[in-house]
Amino acid sequence: MSCGLDWKNQIGEKISKGKGKQEIIDDFLSKYGDACRITPVQRVQGKFFQYTRAFGTMEWVVFWAVIVLWAGAVFLGIYLLVRKVLKKKTSEQESG
Repeated sequence: MSCGLDWKNQIGEKISKGKGKQEIIDDFLSKYGDACRITPVQRVQGKFFQYTRAFGTMEWVVFWAVIVLWAGAVFLGIYLLVRKVLKKKTSEQESG
């Protein structure tokens, strides 16, 4: 949240003036109301936003394209390997 740094500064000022935790909480509640309280769900959403806000649409497209291409390459490699092993096995049985 953009207000986070500003609120941290305000809290630091109040602590340096000698106010206690409950006094600071009461000041914020009187100034901002219940909107200043944060729930655990909002905290998790904020952390998710913190780690993903730098990515735009193009970055997400490139990220998922790389994942899909990598998965396709792994699938193709396994497919070709299994096909080669099965072909070798059937040719041994025919000659055998």
